[in-house]
Amino acid sequence: MKHILRSNQRHDIYRKYHVQDSEIRDLLGECGVRYGDYRFIRYVDGKTEMYNIKEDWWQKYDLGNSHPDYSLVNEKHLECCKAHGLHFSV
Repeated sequence: MKHILRSNQRHDIYRKYHVQDSEIRDLLGECGVRYGDYRFIRYVDGKTEMYNIKEDWWQKYDLGNSHPDYSLVNEKHLECCKAHGLHFSV
């Protein structure tokens, strides 16, 4: 039986494009991270979206950068991306 990690602060990285060439990946990719109840997505153009997936499973309502936890989740997103070799201009 496969063991599944369950944690409120687990990081799951999502990649829309699975491209090996980093230049192409940086041009085409987007990256999202799940941190606690939040899903944070950063697009190549710098646009970000943050959702509370516990309360908004379908991710219809972007919480925006004025949300109290935005800075923390943004920081965790950047740490996770850096750990996986993804770099975004912020």
